[in-house]
Formats: sequence, structure tokens, C-alpha cells
Amino acid sequence: MSLNSAVPAPKKRNYWATQVEASPEVWLQFRQQGVVRPLFHQLLTSPATEGNGNGDGSQLLAQVQPGDVVIVTRGPRRVLGIGQATGHFAHDNGQPPHYCPVEWLVTTPVDLTGTPFNTGSMVWNRTSQWAAILEAYAQQNPPPAGLAKLEQPGPDEVAEPVANYTSPAPEPAFSPNYWAIGAGEGGTFWKAWQAEGVMSIGWEALGDLRQYANDEELRHALKQHYGGDTTHNNNMLACWQFCHEIRPGDYVVVKIGRRKILGIGQVTGDYAFDTARTVHNNIRAVNWLLEGWMEDKAGPGVPTKTLTSITSYHTFLKPILAELAEATHLKQIGKPQPLPPAEKPVVPSPPRPYTLAEAEQDLFLSTAQIQHLQAALKRKKNIIVQGPPGVGKTYVARRLAWLQMGVQDNRRVQLVQFHQSYSYEDFIRGWRPTATNGFELADGVFVDFVQRAHDDPKQDYFFLIDEINRGNLSKIFGELLMLLEADKRNATYALPLTYRKPREAPFFVPPNLYIIGTMNTADRSLALVDYALRRRFTFVDLVPMLGDKLRQQLIGNHIPEEMAADILTRVAALNLAIKEDKNLGSGFLIGHSYFCTPLGEETPAAWWEAIVSHDLAPLLREYWFDSETKANKAIAALHGPA
Repeated sequence: MSLNSAVPAPKKRNYWATQVEASPEVWLQFRQQGVVRPLFHQLLTSPATEGNGNGDGSQLLAQVQPGDVVIVTRGPRRVLGIGQATGHFAHDNGQPPHYCPVEWLVTTPVDLTGTPFNTGSMVWNRTSQWAAILEAYAQQNPPPAGLAKLEQPGPDEVAEPVANYTSPAPEPAFSPNYWAIGAGEGGTFWKAWQAEGVMSIGWEALGDLRQYANDEELRHALKQHYGGDTTHNNNMLACWQFCHEIRPGDYVVVKIGRRKILGIGQVTGDYAFDTARTVHNNIRAVNWLLEGWMEDKAGPGVPTKTLTSITSYHTFLKPILAELAEATHLKQIGKPQPLPPAEKPVVPSPPRPYTLAEAEQDLFLSTAQIQHLQAALKRKKNIIVQGPPGVGKTYVARRLAWLQMGVQDNRRVQLVQFHQSYSYEDFIRGWRPTATNGFELADGVFVDFVQRAHDDPKQDYFFLIDEINRGNLSKIFGELLMLLEADKRNATYALPLTYRKPREAPFFVPPNLYIIGTMNTADRSLALVDYALRRRFTFVDLVPMLGDKLRQQLIGNHIPEEMAADILTRVAALNLAIKEDKNLGSGFLIGHSYFCTPLGEETPAAWWEAIVSHDLAPLLREYWFDSETKANKAIAALHGPA
């Protein structure tokens, strides 16, 4: 036997990707525990993917070796972090039960700009995106230090150029995903879709879905327009995926309920918002290929929600793929089009810078006042901007966040509004009904946003709470009040949540998350803000600014100079009367933002009359609800030619 035959051949390093879309909070647990746990409880007994040449789940896990690279992803383009396996997969009583020890070397997230991950096959699988990931991280300044170790082979590994970082079964330039969509109650829209060559979804009140910077903005809009105590998880996901994740070349299955199939088509167009339609304005062009009636009786079917990614629903998808290959149950009405070429990298435009000079221009505040707000937020991490109606509290809060970031990046700003029905379950975590008549433990908006801040520790995040005093604060914050304090923003003070997930690490608020609340001092529920909350926030007062800056803005909005001066005089006199009223005071003054609305097609006099009649008169009648004479006198003083 030769000497060379006794020496093991150097092994080739593998590159594995796993997604945490269903439970993004586990990424923090992975880092804290030094492990990876693929989020598929049945991985060792179910196929990970079908037809990918990589074998079933047990074979995939058995192929993981020390030194392999592990990539954690979320969604089709985001990489949360990268580590290196330090052992083999094992099994314990955890959830999920299969784990591998990992040294996490890169924990800064990055977004790919080229071909997205195939999210339908990434519970645990090889990836050919390593070169693209390296290229994306190379754009960061500086690139993560841990990449240097990942780029060097271990002592028993063979060096491999970046160009060869591909899996044994490379991903194609374009790999279509498969979607199931409901066509309304009983398939109401199906015939119209065929005739028009489209598919569509509702939620018309939202307008063009492209206006929402992230899924949480979309969720907030759903709550505003459609109300209810639900988190709108399924509706939000349907709108977001319909707009952003479906791609031309994907296949769509029209279904009723969980198992009945009406037709199959291929998506041919990007998202569009059709203002000419009275319902279902959100559309995509589709080349309909098959129609008829087919029922999946072999498996449990798919969820009854409007839109579902079914790429990983292998039992449901198998007869659909067979039908596309040779129609036996459905009637062919069209032919597939050639798949689109590989996507060209799209470099997103960087957020626009936001400077102190711009803040001075936007806000009715002096430089010293703006800098005072900045210093208070930096020191305490939590502030409440309070003032009477119309002083621009929410407007100031968002621009303060931009100023602290230095850019107008609304992806790092989350706005919610408290109200009397708002609860811990909405804000932190609670049980939600599912489409299958069960319940799931779902994170609230704050925990979701905290996770985003944890994932991106080098950048600041800002959580805005409008009308913070309208909610039952002890009920909403629960055990988290202590964790808001600036000196308790680390794992030392972490607490378990009331509704805790299996093997979940204790919760804490990261130091890069700031909270800005707004509070209306004219709100009669002001007393609900208890001392426990007051101690953890810095309170900053905003007052009406009726000086030269407002006069200049009125003139710039085409209000005659003499009329602008008269408006300021009248409002100042009204505010003096409010301030001197023993039942009201300075917390009830009239703010400047009532008068910042630009002049439309109406005359200046009509513009002023509309403000007095529609905005100020109802407010003054509420102020002096017990003295109609006082209210009418104040309104009369505002009316007439200003």
C-alpha cells in the first residue's frame, strides 16, 4: 500500500443555506447557543426537496461536515449571517430537534441584488449563491472581519476559487416558484381573469401596494383601513407577496378551498395597480394554460387564505406538475412561454441624506430645540414629544428619527398608534386564529421590530408610538417596561416573555433601538400615563409656533401678506383666551400645523373659512362643551374676512 493511499483526500467544503422566515426570532437563539436548527420538525423523515439530486433530508444532514459554511437567510434576498460548522448534526429534545454546532462569524445582514434564493427549497439545502454573497458583503465598508476566516480553507480542506463555489446540483438561472390563489368566493373572478389574461387581489383601500416600504407599513395600513383586532398576517403576506415576490415565469394555480383546482397559468407581467377597475385593482398579467376542474384527494391540500407559496407543498404540487407536462384532467387553453432570462442585478437607490439644515427647514423649531431633542433621545433612548393639537408631534418624531440616522430610511422606522383596544397580544405576542381553525403563537409588531434591530446591530432603529397615552400602558407593555431603560439594553437583564416559545432565549431590547412617543396634552385621558412609564421616558414639550416662519409659509402658500398677519393675530388672541381659561390652559392651545395646508383651487378666503368651520370650530365646541356662548364667541372671532 502506498503512502498516498493511507492519507485521506482533502474534502470539499459545502455551502448550506437555511431560512428562518417562519420564526425569525430563532436567529438570535442560533447566535446565543452556537448552533443551527433547521426549521423543519420532520426533516429526517420528509424530503427536503424533490428532484434536486441531493437526496432526502436525512442524507442532507449526514453530508454536513466540520468546516462547512452555514448561511441563514430570511426571504428571497436577505442574508442574516454566516457561520462555520464545528461538528456534525445531532438530535435532542429541542424544537426543532436536529442541531449542528456552529461558530457564527458574520452577524451583519446584507441583501443580494442578483438572483434571489429559491425560498421554497431552503429549509436546509446547498446553495450556489456563495459568490453573490461575498460580492454583496464586499460592498460594506468595512466588510465583516469574519469573512476572512470563511475564505480560507481548513487544514483538511481543498482550496476552491470563488468562481467554483457551486453546489453539485447548481440552481438554474431562473427557477420558477408555484403559487395558489383564490379567485373569490366560489371562484367568482375566474372567468373574468381568463377573459382579461390577469389575476387580481382586493384590498382596494390600500392603493398602490408599491408605496409601502416594508411589510409592517403594509400591516399598519391594513389595520387603519380595515380595522379589527386581528394582526392581518395573512392579508399582509398576500399583498406583499403579490406585489414583490411573484415573478414573471412563476406558475399560479387557481383554487377553491383547500383542494379544488380551476386552472393553471404562467405569470407574464409585473405588479400593476389599475385605477380603472372598481374592485380588485391589484393585478398581474397571466398566460392561462389549463382550465377545468380537478381535486387533490391525496393530501391535506393547501391553506384557505388568498395567496400561498406552494413550491414546498410537494404532495399538492405533484399532480399539478404532471398536468402541466400532459393535461389529463384539465383542458389546455394556452402554451407556456419561454422562461425569462436571469435577473439583472438591481442596485437599490440609497436612502436620501437628511441633515440638520433640512430639519431646520422642515420643522417649526430652532436649532437649539432640535439639538435638545437629539440629546434627550441619545441619552434616554426613549422620549415622548407632547403638546397641544396641531403642533406637528408625529411629523417631528419621524424627522427626528431621520436626523439621528442621517438618512430618510423608513425601513428602519416603525409607526404604530395606541388605542383603548390595543393589548399586549397585539404589541408583544399572543395567540392568533389560523386558517385551519387552530391557533398559533404570533409575534406582535414590537417583537418583530426588535428582531430587525437585533439582526442589524450596527444601525439605529426607531419605533414611533403615536397617541401613546390612549392605550392601557401597563397592559400593553407588560413585563417589558423595565427593559426599556437605557442601562438595561443587554442580555444581562433579559426576561422571558409571558407567551414563550419552546427553547426560546429570554427577551431584551437592543441598544440600537430608540422609542419616540407622541402625546396630545389636550387629551382627557392624560392621567393614564403612570409614573412607571414617566420615569423611563424624557418628556419634551412642543408649543404652537405662530411667528415669522409661519407667516412666511402662509405667504409662500399664496396667502396675501396682510391676510397672513391677520390670521396670526386672530389665532394668537384665541390661544391667549384658551391659556387663561382655568379649565383649559396651555395644553389646549391651537397649533401651527392647522394652517400649513397649501392653498388649492379655492380662494384664500374660502381656504380660511374651511379651516375655521371644519377643523377649529368642532375642536372649540369640544373645549367649551359646558359654555356654548364662549365657543360661539371664539368661532365668530375667527370667521369673516381675515
